Order: sequence, then structure tokens, then C-alpha cells
Amino acid sequence: MRSEFIIHWPYLALAAAMLWFPRPWYRLGRRLFKRRRRHLDRLEQFAEERARDPDDKSVRMGVECRSKRNWLDLLRAAAGGVGLMYFAFELPETPTLEARRSVFGLQVFVAVVGTLLQCIRREEKVSFFAPIFYLVGLSAALGSPSGVLFSLLLMMAINPIIPNPRVFLGSLGLLMLPFGVLFSTEMMRAIAAAALTCLPPLISLLAARPLVIYSKRVKPA
Repeated sequence: MRSEFIIHWPYLALAAAMLWFPRPWYRLGRRLFKRRRRHLDRLEQFAEERARDPDDKSVRMGVECRSKRNWLDLLRAAAGGVGLMYFAFELPETPTLEARRSVFGLQVFVAVVGTLLQCIRREEKVSFFAPIFYLVGLSAALGSPSGVLFSLLLMMAINPIIPNPRVFLGSLGLLMLPFGVLFSTEMMRAIAAAALTCLPPLISLLAARPLVIYSKRVKPA
């Protein structure tokens, strides 16, 4: 009887590639298939509701939901999470507690690395971004899809009183824990999903730097 787990390396490599793909790399595709278009200035962007008051740090979900890259983040995180949780590792019919813990630890490690790669960006300086859609997709695969969905819907309902992305993601992560338990998710998986969502706010808080949402660079017309 097998007591150890098996790693399916092709599935693990594919899952890691989807989860570890840095969002700035999307620009490579845009450069390869670049279309000529006129860049909008600040006034034109404000008229199209893409510019924002500098003092307004809240998450505008209406604007975020219109971003194709956000939905691509959600889909690749969900697909990578499913591959990581259900295909990359194989346990025997009667796995030992040590084997189950080892597999879960490896799965969480891959997910944590992916979250850090999405959250931390170094260009002119180190910045911290809130990968909201990425974390929703990954948490749905790691924990309970129903729990994540209800948590997100509740956060969208109270979003007008949420001041910034750090509070948004932190509150979303805390809500995932009770909703995950409510929908019969394994406690460790519910805790892992909640902790991953709270990781970017915690890092930005410890670094004393704001957590911001992704935005396009503004170029003069």
C-alpha cells in the first residue's frame, strides 16, 4: 500500500506557470499586437470615468469589472488553482496525516509565491498592488467557491464605505473564513484562502506603504 504522495510534474508546472505569471507581462502581448490609438490626457480620462480624485483611494468595482486584464487574472488564477489542488498531486487511497500535510503545504507554498508575484512590483520603486480578481479566483479553487462568491457580493454591497484597497482585501479575507465554514469547506483550506487574501494588506501594512489598485499609465495626447 502506498503511503507517499505522487507529484504530477506537468500539471504542477502548468499550474505554477498560470499562478506565477506576473501581471506586467501582459504588456508584452500588447507590444506584439499593438494597435495605433490616440492616448487620452487627464481631462479626457476623467470624462470617461477612468481618472480619479487623488484623494479617493477606494476600489471602484464598476471600473474594475470593465478591465479585461482583471477577468484574465481571475480565470488564470482559478484554472491554476484547480490544477494545483486537484491534479498536481496524487494521494493514496488511505493517505497518512503526514502525506496530507506535506501535499497541502506544497500547495499553499505555490499559492503564496504566486500571490507575492502579483502583489509586489519593482519598477522605479517597490510598490504593492491589490490583486483582487486574482485572489478571488485562487481562493475559489483553494477554498469554497460559494463562500468566496458570497464574501465578494457582501463586500461589493458595503464597498461605498470601504476607504481603500487594503481594507477591502482584508475584510474580504476575513469574510471568507466564516462563509467557507458555512459552506462545509475543510477548515485548513478555508483558513488558507482567507490568509492568502489577507497577505497583500498585511505586507503593505508592515512595509508602511499603501496598497493600490492596478492602473494604466497616463500618456499625453
